[in-house]
Formats: sequence, C-alpha cells, structure tokens
Amino acid sequence: MPSYSPSLIRFGAFEMDLSASELRRAGARIKLQPQPFKVLAVLANRAGEVVTRDDLEQQVWGSETHVDFDLSLNYCIKQIRSALKDDAETPQFIETLPRRGYRFIASVERRERSVRKTRAMLAVLPFGNLTGNPDQEYFADGMTEELIAQLGRLRPDRLGVIAFTSAMRYKNATKGIDQIGTELGIDYIIEGSVRRSGNRVRIAVQLIQVSDQTHLWAEAYNHTLDDIILIQTDVAERVAKSLTLELLPSSEKTRMPTATGDLIAYEAYLKGQFYWSKRTEEGLSKALRYFQITIERAPDYVPAHVGIADVYNISAYYSNLPPGQAYDRSQRSITTALRINPGCAEAYASLAYSKLLYEWDFEGAEKAFRHSLELNPNHAPGHYWCALFLAAMGRDEEAMQQIGLALELDPLSLVINTHKGWVLYFARRYDHAIEQLLSTIEMDESFSAAHYFLGLVYLQTRQYHEATACFQKAAAMTNNHPATITGLARTLALSGKTKEALKILQEVEKLGVRRYVAPYYLAVSYLALGNKDRTMQWLGRAYDERSPYMSNLRRDPEFEGIRSYPAFVKFLRSARFPAERRAKQARSSRGTP
Repeated sequence: MPSYSPSLIRFGAFEMDLSASELRRAGARIKLQPQPFKVLAVLANRAGEVVTRDDLEQQVWGSETHVDFDLSLNYCIKQIRSALKDDAETPQFIETLPRRGYRFIASVERRERSVRKTRAMLAVLPFGNLTGNPDQEYFADGMTEELIAQLGRLRPDRLGVIAFTSAMRYKNATKGIDQIGTELGIDYIIEGSVRRSGNRVRIAVQLIQVSDQTHLWAEAYNHTLDDIILIQTDVAERVAKSLTLELLPSSEKTRMPTATGDLIAYEAYLKGQFYWSKRTEEGLSKALRYFQITIERAPDYVPAHVGIADVYNISAYYSNLPPGQAYDRSQRSITTALRINPGCAEAYASLAYSKLLYEWDFEGAEKAFRHSLELNPNHAPGHYWCALFLAAMGRDEEAMQQIGLALELDPLSLVINTHKGWVLYFARRYDHAIEQLLSTIEMDESFSAAHYFLGLVYLQTRQYHEATACFQKAAAMTNNHPATITGLARTLALSGKTKEALKILQEVEKLGVRRYVAPYYLAVSYLALGNKDRTMQWLGRAYDERSPYMSNLRRDPEFEGIRSYPAFVKFLRSARFPAERRAKQARSSRGTP
C-alpha cells in the first residue's frame, strides 16, 4: 500500500482529484456522490491489491453509524461502475472477488500538484466577436493569442499561462467558469470581447478568480481601426501591466516584440498555426504555405520563421521530404529567426529539436532545450520536444516530468496528449500508453497520429487485431501514408501472414520511386518478417541520409529482437553518433576506456 496519498490519480481517460473530491473524464467533471468517491479513492490508491469489504468499511465508514453496510457498499460500487461505464461481467476497472472484496485492475498514475504551490495558472478564453461580422473572427482570435503571448512572458516562475491551442477549444463554449477552471486546472481566467462600430473598435477585458468567480479587475479600451494589429499589441501590454499589479506586484513588465502590422500576413500566420497542429501530410503542406505568405508580406515576423522551421523539422519524420532537404531549410529559417531576435525561446526550441533529429547532437540538443526553457518556461512545445529527446536518451522519469509540464500548459493539445503516449511507449509502460492514447482519441477520433501510435503499442502487446484496426483507421485518414501502411505490414507479418505483409512492402518500395519513403519504415518491417539482412540494408540507408528516426534507434521498442544480432551490434559500433564519438574522444584524452 502506498505510504502517501497523491493529489491526483489517473487511470484510462479518468482523473481523480482527491483534494477537490472530483472525478473527471478527459477533463470534464463526472458526477459522483461523496461516499462512492471515497470508495473509489481507496480502491484506486491500492490498485492491484485485494481490498476486503472489512477494509472498506473501516476506511470509508469508520465508526459512522449505518443501518446496512452491505447495501450501502453495493450501492457505492454500482454508482462507481455507472460513472466509469464499467461492466461487472467484463470489468476494465473494478473486479469483484466473491466473498472477499474488490480489486482495482486498471493501471494508475499518481501525481502531486507540485507546480501549483509555486505559481498561479491562468487561461485567456477566446475573445468574443460581438461585431456580427464573421470577417472579424481573426481579429478576435489574434487578440487572444497576442494576450497569451504577452502574459506568458511576464513572470513564468510565478504565472503559468494555458497555451492558445487549449484555450481555443472553448471558443463559443457555454461552459461555466467553474467547469472550465476544473478542466484546465487553473486559478484565474481572462475573458474579453471585441465590438466594432464604424471605424472604431471597443475591447472589453475582465479578470476572474475561479475559486469563487469574483471579478478582480475589468477594463475597456476604445481605438480606431487604423492599425488593428497594433491595437492587439497595445491592449495586450496594458492588460499585462494591470495583471502584473493585480497578481504579480513585485515583477516588471517584459515587453514582447510587437506583432506584424499587416492583417493579411497575420491571418496567414494564424491559419498556418491551425494546420500545423493537424500533424498530417496535407496539414504540414498547408501550414508551410501560409507561413511563407506571412514572410512574403512581413519578412521580419519571427513567429512565422519559427513556424517554417518547425514544419521542416518534422517533414522528413512524416515522409514529406528527404532529411537533407528538410534539415537545410529548417536551419535557414532558424538562423533567420535568431538573427532578427537573438533571445527568441521558440527558435532555440526549434534549434534543439533539429539537433536531435538531424544532427544527432544530443549534448547540443540538451543545451539548446535548457536555454529555450530558461528564456520561456511557458513554451509548451519546448517542453514536449524536450520530453521526446529525454525518452530517446532513456531518461524516462525526466521525460515524464517534461511532458507533464507541457500538458499543464496545454492540457487539451491533441499533439501533446498523443506524445505522452509515445513517451510511455518508449518507457515500456504499454498499459499506460494504451490508456493515454485511447483518452486522446476520445478527445478527437479524427486525429490520425494517435491511432498510429496506438497501433505501435498494440504491436508490442501482441494485440494484432487491435493494431490492425488502428493502422487501417490511420491509413484511411492519411491517404495511405507509408508509415501507416508499413505498420499494417508489420502487423500481418507478426500475426503469421507473411505473403500479405511482403506484398505490401513491395508496393511501398515501388512507391519510393514517386515520393520519399523513410527507410526506417522498411527496416522495422523487414525485421518483423524475420529478414535481418534486409533490415540492416535499410538501416544503412537511413543512416546515410541522416533519417531523424535514427535518433530513436537505441530505445525504439521495435528493435528489441535484434539488439544482440552481431550485424546490428557492429552497425551501432561502426556508425557511432557524433555525441558518442565526442564522448569516446573525451575518455581517450583522460586515458580512460
């Protein structure tokens, strides 16, 4: 039995907040009466153990007078199963042990609310467009994003700000302040609205404390529409200053670089961000096009340069471009962004990610990640990319800490939630990975990456029927992307359908004539077929072209079956990554082996 009582217990798509006595599913509160909640808390805290009815009576009811304990307990278990949608005959969470008691059979994750003790958390909800003109939606959204950016740099050590992607999920929502606060885990909310009349615009903003829904501060701003983008920056700075006085009285305001004054450029940038978050081949292509439109009209707009770098950083990962081309173009954009703004945290995060993916400079990547997060601890992508780096290095606990920080800042991000599943997958915590990815799919069933990652996990747990379904769904969503098709080939191979698997791989190899296909996909697929020689051939090609997948080679679960194979061992020794070569040189200079 654990020697402590955690603040949060997570299992599957559910989260129990013990301090608030709340049960949530994918962030939404689920009604559960106090007594059933206490029973569930005892069972979840002792997951995997048999909890007798006598134990439950003592821990939940104690000396409390009750007429019929058995009836009360049965009622609680029934209410819990209803809330969890659990079936007593085929349970996923609570197993009944006749004449003994109950056992919580799902995997659980326990977490303390450590960050909450050191800083407040705030969300800027999407500004309402009260003009009646849909064309002004981009102005309202831009106001939201600009304010998030300003506030995120105030005092990151004392104020965490929910990312734009999670905030935008509440656009036009009818949820109350208390529900939003619970779902996002925040202390304060900023609401605002934009109303246009002729050539003038009125922007109203208010700060609300979630705990008691009191209004701490409110202000209205009136401007002409001569330069509405600069209005966004001006209002954001004024709100930041007022908020500083309200919540952070000892801090000094940090001025953000002003947004581009070109409305068309800024709208293109917002569209680029939208498509970038899709993480599909088509989405990346559209994101790149919109970021380039922004740069054409506003050459010094740093966020667009960073956006272009980020697209190219993962283009080879998604088989959009050969690694050499992707790396060169990413580096040009990063260099430009840092020339314009040498203190840009987001550009350093992109630099760190490129060092990981293409240079395999693990020491340099860690330094760049550290510098980026020192500059802006509220940059959610920086935290989750750092988590992927740490997972590839085998530093699982640190990886979980970083992905946890990313989710705290952007709790509803499909990308970050999916990559939490990836971090758990690399840590070989397959049950937790499955639960995390299923939870993400519940948030949005159309997010293809979550289906693909889930298929990879099912391969490791030998649930081939489930893996097949995942890869087929991902393939249908991505127009038969090579990653999804080769995933299906591996499933067929591992389930004994060798001919069907080989046929798919032959088609994928032919496809490589018309478009780029990552050799890594074929390497792991031939390994599933048991053809280690072909695996080594494709790994050699992946190494020669500097495939970003190679940064995961030492930790990828799919290569467990070949790690002792002489040719694989020789390959790793002869193809030492740059960081390993430097480490060996350092040891040699010290006279150590």
